Amino acid sequence: MRTGKDREVFLLLFCIENIYRLLFAHLIVALQRVHIKPPMDYEFTTDDYDRPVAKFSIGHEAIGLWISEELRSDQQKITALLDNIRRLEQRDINQYHIEGRDFYLRLNDFQIEVIALALNIDVDEELPEDTHFYDQESYAECGLQDFKQAVLNWQSFVHS
Repeated sequence: MRTGKDREVFLLLFCIENIYRLLFAHLIVALQRVHIKPPMDYEFTTDDYDRPVAKFSIGHEAIGLWISEELRSDQQKITALLDNIRRLEQRDINQYHIEGRDFYLRLNDFQIEVIALALNIDVDEELPEDTHFYDQESYAECGLQDFKQAVLNWQSFVHS
């Protein structure tokens, strides 16, 4: 049974955690408005069915969904993606894309974009620079090198 003091401490910690989350979310929005990309943090876990899951930080959730749902643990897909990233880095190709079941992945020599097909966006056109989506799980972008490192880490995770 909790004492009055325990309850106060619990409520205080709960409030602090929620304030932190709110402030972090506002910081991400502010950074996006001034076109500074927030850091991309992620972790790899498994779900209740022992399937690998990629969880990415606020603003990058769509990348985690794309990795988990489209790339999965398919070694052929992972290898083909890494080969095409290498080709982009070496400037053998200018862009590369993959249209999956739920997401479209577009890569060029400096960034990647993950776009949910449910958004019904013409993916062949560039999105306006100040485009913002309410649903952070529908669109995300990051630098090519950050994405490559995440894919390499995913490859190690799913094949360890």
